[in-house]
Amino acid sequence: MFTEKIKVTLSIVSLITVFLPNIIWAQWQSVEVTTGLGWIQEAQVAEGRNDSIKSIYLASPGSNGVYELTWNGTTWDQIQVGSSSNEMRDLFVGDGRNDSVMRIYSTDEGETLLEFTWTGTIWDEDTVGQAGAIGVAVGPGRNDGITRVYASSGDYDNYIYEHTWQGGAWIEVAMQGGSLSFGKPALGNGRNDDTIRVYAANGDGHVYEFSWNGSTWDVTDVAAVTGRVNDLTIGTGRNDGINRIYGGDNGGHVHEYTWDGSNWVETGNLLPSASTYIREVHVGNGRNDGVIRVYCASVGSGLTEFSWSGTDWLEENIGTETDALTIGAGRNDGIMRVYAASFSAFSEYTYSVGIGESRCQNPNVLFLEISPNPFRNNTDIRWQLKNDGKVSLAIYDATGRLIKDFSRSTPDTLRPTVLSWDGTDDSNRKLPSGVYFLKLVTGDYSTTEKLLMIR
Repeated sequence: MFTEKIKVTLSIVSLITVFLPNIIWAQWQSVEVTTGLGWIQEAQVAEGRNDSIKSIYLASPGSNGVYELTWNGTTWDQIQVGSSSNEMRDLFVGDGRNDSVMRIYSTDEGETLLEFTWTGTIWDEDTVGQAGAIGVAVGPGRNDGITRVYASSGDYDNYIYEHTWQGGAWIEVAMQGGSLSFGKPALGNGRNDDTIRVYAANGDGHVYEFSWNGSTWDVTDVAAVTGRVNDLTIGTGRNDGINRIYGGDNGGHVHEYTWDGSNWVETGNLLPSASTYIREVHVGNGRNDGVIRVYCASVGSGLTEFSWSGTDWLEENIGTETDALTIGAGRNDGIMRVYAASFSAFSEYTYSVGIGESRCQNPNVLFLEISPNPFRNNTDIRWQLKNDGKVSLAIYDATGRLIKDFSRSTPDTLRPTVLSWDGTDDSNRKLPSGVYFLKLVTGDYSTTEKLLMIR
């Protein structure tokens, strides 16, 4: 049932042979978590059993079921949470009843909203609503401290429905709808005003924002695209503390929308190479380096990562998966990983910085970070020492030749320190695209990090 077939997806420069000592290429390592479920449309890493253990939850139209995958230290244990006579389309794990109990909410092709609760021995199934549920999300959409379940109605009646648990029954409210069917809803602080709103894309090509004014739902037209937006997420994709909306459309684009204080403005258009249809968009710290990036799964381009350089978006292909994209610490080891599905398997991607890039092996370096990386014009080098001592910083090219020596401008301090590199050598000549290596030396210790410059 399960395989541990390792596939290694090297970065775009991995065919270069490097003869610097103790350097192993940073790379994405891919492991097939499960096969045989057919099409998997949605995934989420969460504590579904309320036992402080994270599992991966899958909605599989290919197997008409919801599945739980839990890492036991050696392999992935898989059980079926629930099934349906129809294709299972979407899921979300959250505290839908406001009782501090996490539950799984899922929708099927029969447009029914289901709830699964772990009783300690079995998964108990309840029906939340039957108003044509296609997509689902859970959150405090009214900003009143009450968590509710939101479901899109598909072609049933073109509405977003809000479900509130009131002690013995679910109360269903129809929010204002559109002209065509809604896709999966998303909740978030999109305007950066500490107010949670509900967002959903409609078949009319528009993205809509729903704001509760205390008595009714105000609807704002965020933007329109040619075709339709298939998936939405809200996050700080540029690492500047500003939430934005990211939506992938059926033309292969990921659109970025920013609230400027009075209007929604499209501030970015990310186009994965060869992409024809974006199925999933996610924002997160996939590399465990403190840098938030934008990830998308698409037909034509597969699994793609976008990093904001400060001036534009840098693209790196990770794998071939086209669906069920999510990010989380699925193995309960504190390491964030990227998960995505193809039509034959569900895979896990882990970014490894390499043994030689010894940020965790140097006893005198608290941290050494390079961001953005990859970069185009400028990158910031941040570090802090544990003990007092002289610091030497230098950059080498892929042949081991010294091309930039920062030693004279490197302060002696235990405080966090930042230094900027603009991609030039010691003669201030602009260097070409490629792989470079930063070497930090302090006392008897040294550490090396890889930099990727893309002009």
